Amino acid sequence: MVALMAIGAEAQVTWNVRAGGGVIEDYYGDPMVSARIFVQSNIPISGDKRWVFSPTFGFASEFSGSYHIDLPLYMGYKIPIGERTFFVPKIGPVLGIEANSGTFIAGPSVEFSFEIDHFVIAASGYCSLVKSYYYNTVYDFSLTLGYKF
Repeated sequence: MVALMAIGAEAQVTWNVRAGGGVIEDYYGDPMVSARIFVQSNIPISGDKRWVFSPTFGFASEFSGSYHIDLPLYMGYKIPIGERTFFVPKIGPVLGIEANSGTFIAGPSVEFSFEIDHFVIAASGYCSLVKSYYYNTVYDFSLTLGYKF
């Protein structure tokens, strides 16, 4: 039990909450400006704490009443570029749903973030590979700013 507590304390899981905006192509093929919110956990999976697993919850609203909920599962590597400053490229799959049509979102996702002390600036995006008879492929690109704790 003490060993498990020591491992958990040593892991130093961090969280970040980010908000920003982006562009989402809706299922009718129209690009829409959107507001984005992300909540992300960064779980170190290596001894040097550079490799991270980052499950993320994302919410996007297109201001037209439509919204997307997505769950990217990123794997990334922290590259130091200064004192307490990191560049963290991440890739992974994304799963989600487009609320108005009920169509699933599934495909590759990428995120490039800068962690500067307690602040995070991130550019992220995905392309859903799921298509239906009526709708096109959905893509999303967003730029967000947040706080790491």
